[in-house]
This record gives sequence, structure tokens and C-alpha cells, in this order.
Amino acid sequence: MIRTHAFNTRWYGAPVGIVEDASLFALPADARAALLRGYAWVELRARAGVEVPHGALRASGFAWCDTQLRFRIDLRAVAQARRGDDGLRVCSAAEAPFTVAADALATFSHERFARLPGMTDARLAARYERWAAALLDESPD
Repeated sequence: MIRTHAFNTRWYGAPVGIVEDASLFALPADARAALLRGYAWVELRARAGVEVPHGALRASGFAWCDTQLRFRIDLRAVAQARRGDDGLRVCSAAEAPFTVAADALATFSHERFARLPGMTDARLAARYERWAAALLDESPD
């Protein structure tokens, strides 16, 4: 019911879990607690329309942090449509490798991970530096 979130575990330095099956919250409290105990923290990713028992969420230490909408923007199409001098530049890491350094990123103080105990701006920026590097490695185009 809970799987290890490999990326967040590497970044956070302790086991991090992710739940996509809300039936975890229908389990008895002691069974639920036993499953959660192996993680520093656990994220619930619930799809639209899934009933999540809020009382069990609160009792398990969960708190609502944000809502995410999945979408993709074809930056190549945006770059072709915008030929003005507006500062937008689309680059392919396959053609000209680059990196995104943590100290070049804006602060993410309103990000959901900022609510984790002991989180700092530097630690949060390091997550996005790792994420950007992984995206560039996996899909340079």
C-alpha cells in the first residue's frame, strides 16, 4: 500500500513513502501506523474523485499541502510561436549540455516540501537541482 519514493528518499536522506491507494486509510489505526512507521514521511497522491477519509488522514498525521494538475507544455512549439525578444530561450540539453545549480534557483518557500520539519531553503533548492539534473539526464531533448 505504501511504496518507497526513490527520488525523495535519496534527496531527503531517509526513507520516504508514497501512497496512491486510499484504502490504506480504511485499515485499523494500529495496522496503518505499522505501515507508516518505516518512513520519515509519506505523501498521499489521490486521483480526482477518490474518496479519502479525512478523519483517518488527520489521525495518521497527514495534512493537505497542495493540489497538483498534471500537464505538459511543448516548449518547442512555444519557442516557434514566440520569435520576439522577450527573453524566452528554449534549449536542448542534447545539443548544448547545461546544468541547473541550486544557488541559481528562486526560493520555493510556498512548495509543499517546505512544510516538512526542519526544511530549509537550501535543502529545498537542492531537491530541485537534483530533479532538474534527472530530467535533463532522462530527456535531454
